[in-house]
Amino acid sequence: MSAGGVRRWLVDPAAATERVSEGRSPRTVAGFLALAGVGVLAGVRIGLNLPTAMPIAFLYPGALGLATIAPALALVVLGTTSTGGLQQVVALFAGVFGLLAVVAEPAVVPATIAIMAGVIGIAGVEMKAGWVAQRVGRSLVVATLSIGALLSLAAGLGLDTATLRPMGSRVVLLGIAGSPLLLGWDREAAVVGIGAGIAMLAAGLSAPFLTGAISLVVGGVVGVSLPLLVLAAVGVATLGWTALRAGRTEMALAAGILLVAGIPATLPRGLAFLTAVLLLGGDSR
Repeated sequence: MSAGGVRRWLVDPAAATERVSEGRSPRTVAGFLALAGVGVLAGVRIGLNLPTAMPIAFLYPGALGLATIAPALALVVLGTTSTGGLQQVVALFAGVFGLLAVVAEPAVVPATIAIMAGVIGIAGVEMKAGWVAQRVGRSLVVATLSIGALLSLAAGLGLDTATLRPMGSRVVLLGIAGSPLLLGWDREAAVVGIGAGIAMLAAGLSAPFLTGAISLVVGGVVGVSLPLLVLAAVGVATLGWTALRAGRTEMALAAGILLVAGIPATLPRGLAFLTAVLLLGGDSR
């Protein structure tokens, strides 16, 4: 098979060339909700962990609550506006239990299990659809992200944390690194992605402790080498730039969620991450 044939096999041609005007579609609204929630929490965490910490500790409980409520509402929006099937069940179940977890702590475990069950189902559906519809790249990316989320959430529930937490981080970052396969890329997107990778590499080499601290505190990344962080930076920047240029607002928002939500080892991260996976995977059944 030629190089062009391999690329067509990996990258869905329709997704790579279609330009969508989504406006204020429910999926776009869901993306904004989830990104806003985890974005505020990430900002507060950065402020609290600067060399000279900002006096914003009083904002943390509210930011943590927002980071749970906003992506949970995003999932409810996706669940109530989807056309049925797996996405609707997964989104509604996780979203409703996510909202319950804000007021009733015992709901945290069912909400986490709902996300885990959801990502298992999404991975299976995507892999099957990928071989049938010849969109293997998208299926591999969504399935890898889903498996990484499953491992990370299992670690978050206390199941062999020492092994599963770093393993989940690596699998999630591999999925993010491969995310350009969802839409393809051109020279300009590749330049943006490589630039982001160079910036990450420079930060890791010049300030390794600060880079590691931010990756851990903001992104929840554990046991990951700098080269994998660099690849993930290349991937998410390439996907985000390509999505913006193609008018794929929901996928650009999903890229932003992957960037700021980090590794989904907690309920707030897991809810946001599931929203991103659903946005990237489309209305899968």
